[in-house]
Amino acid sequence: MLVKTQPLHIRTAFGRVVDKLLPAGYHHTSASILEPDTKASGDVYELFGDAKEEIKIIPLEFYTLEPHREHVFFSDRDQLQSCLEHPSTLFKAFETAPQPSHHRAAVFVVKGEQLLNLKSNDWIAREPHPHEFPGLIYHPESQAYMVDRYIEQQPSFPFLKGIQDGLITSQGILLSKYFPSPLMKKLLLADQVQRCLKGIYFQQASFSYADFFSHEDRSLLHDLAKFAIPTYWVDKTCGKILQYVPRPDKDAGMFAPLNLVDDFMRATFFGVYGSHKIPGNFELELTLLLEGIESMRQEVNHALLNVDTPIALITGGGPGVMELGNKVAKKLNLLSCANIVDFRHKESSVISEQMQNPYVDIKMTYRLDRLVERQAEFNLDFPIFLQGGIGTDFEYTLEEVRRKVGSTDATPILLFGSVEYWKEKITSRFNCNLNTGTISGSEWVSNCFFCVQNASQGLKIYRQYFTNNLPIGPRGPIYNDGFVIVH
Repeated sequence: MLVKTQPLHIRTAFGRVVDKLLPAGYHHTSASILEPDTKASGDVYELFGDAKEEIKIIPLEFYTLEPHREHVFFSDRDQLQSCLEHPSTLFKAFETAPQPSHHRAAVFVVKGEQLLNLKSNDWIAREPHPHEFPGLIYHPESQAYMVDRYIEQQPSFPFLKGIQDGLITSQGILLSKYFPSPLMKKLLLADQVQRCLKGIYFQQASFSYADFFSHEDRSLLHDLAKFAIPTYWVDKTCGKILQYVPRPDKDAGMFAPLNLVDDFMRATFFGVYGSHKIPGNFELELTLLLEGIESMRQEVNHALLNVDTPIALITGGGPGVMELGNKVAKKLNLLSCANIVDFRHKESSVISEQMQNPYVDIKMTYRLDRLVERQAEFNLDFPIFLQGGIGTDFEYTLEEVRRKVGSTDATPILLFGSVEYWKEKITSRFNCNLNTGTISGSEWVSNCFFCVQNASQGLKIYRQYFTNNLPIGPRGPIYNDGFVIVH
């Protein structure tokens, strides 16, 4: 006899018909299990036997599953989501990671109670042994084998493989002491993993390079964001949770505190370039300039400056002029950002060490071999130059080239300082190029640079630009000094 009931489907438990509680004479067939991962059972029951009583109920008993097998959506885990809103919960969770501290470790969390009560033995700890890969060209088989071996040594591998193989079916978050190796990309972006992995939380960028990401790391960060897997830095340096946020329409991003993510996405980016050795005496003028820009937001309606556009200021994150810029931005409640390079002292290095300044809220980090890439990823709308040395000269040239080739719009660049200083730095080079014809057709770039001595002159240029009254760009005039002198 087939008995049809209201459909029953419970994702978080197995069900079973209790044969002994059926009315006398009724028995259920051996197929008595209601599985949580299918809707094919739960409304039709197969009974047999010899009974005269009408059956009105089907007695069921339920068996709870292990949390990672419950088929529960992340959106339904209210306690877990509530826990993730409190940084202290995550910092305490990472304190339970197994020792020694240099071991890599990871754990997959699916419930708030699990996160609140993590123990050292809940983590999987590994000590991978990196090898020089033989190379794709001459040893492709060995390369593939060694990469697979390296992947299997990662502490996150058992969790990701379990998700891929259907052994872990609940959605959750991955806690990892170190940002996952880029070689894990194949697993991280696999279909089933993408559906179950609702966030990656890490405490240090790199096992070998501390807080500094590699080029491959940043590529993985960007891919994770594209595949809707958010990545969070549980940053002990600032005591905050930072989320990786891609810049709109850019192949780059930064880590921002959760309360600043929305503003970061909508911001217009100003930037300060200059020497890490000397801050100069520009603090007052820079403060007045940025205050004036904030005030101007209420008055103009330009795509890059309006009442709905937050202002961000980016520096290199170091001392000197960079610290000055971040300090002023922080004081004015602007978004204080930095692209920070690993300038830590190395043997035989002639680079002056640059320590990160304490005024940075939003950041991305780079290893020293990616110095040029870091510079390209400033993506400034409005650069501001103060006195600087070789690094500043490079940054000046890069901004000049970006406007010349059209990779960015012709926006005004301020040169803070005396006319004599900027003439010594710029004019001879510009005239040499002009006289030899090597910049023929690009001489107009000189109208993008404006030498100013004070904030009011800079605000005058910005106001002209934002009201479409500034002669700038390929159809603008040429200035033989290589820049415009503002009076």
